[in-house]
Amino acid sequence: MESIILRKVIYFFLLICSLDPIGAKADVSFDCRTAKVTAEKLVCGNKTLSDLDGELGRIYRLIMHGKNASIADKKILKASQRGWIKGRNDCWKSVSELTCILSSYVVRISELRIGYVDAREIKETNLSYGPIGLTCEGTKEQFWITQLHTNERFATVIGGSYIFVLSQVPTASGVKYQSQTDDVRASLWIKADVTVFQIRDGIAWNCTTFSP
Repeated sequence: MESIILRKVIYFFLLICSLDPIGAKADVSFDCRTAKVTAEKLVCGNKTLSDLDGELGRIYRLIMHGKNASIADKKILKASQRGWIKGRNDCWKSVSELTCILSSYVVRISELRIGYVDAREIKETNLSYGPIGLTCEGTKEQFWITQLHTNERFATVIGGSYIFVLSQVPTASGVKYQSQTDDVRASLWIKADVTVFQIRDGIAWNCTTFSP
């Protein structure tokens, strides 16, 4: 996707394509009555996507009205947001338009929370949290975790040349996110005393978290 900053992006998903139809009117960032492109229509018709759109709009406004980003930074953000919207709208070219749109929102929210202090305002009504820094035994890479709590829960792990998008799965303790393709698995298991990050079968790192 054009909005990702020149990095190799790997998307791993588990059970994300059964998005719930929307019930009550969603707090999306555009007028659904005038939605024209397929991506906008899908956002208006699915609760998870509409919630993510509303959360992205909230974060974007926090940055643009905040005091920490410079005028130049805000101009760059405004231009990059236009590019992101174009990339989202081009998801019709993907094998799964729904998956492409969802991943686009999840990654964009995570990138803005990592890149802009004003995006990290803490409120009980927030749908996104983080970033949390992650350092792991066995690698020099530093990662950032962002969690998204819509009706389906996701987490991103961003660091080095990779972006991982994970879905929450049941676990006996802590919080676990996981994703899977035919040949690669990734998981993030946040426990009380340790966080375990696994990016492929047989390799699991014990990690510690820190605040940005």
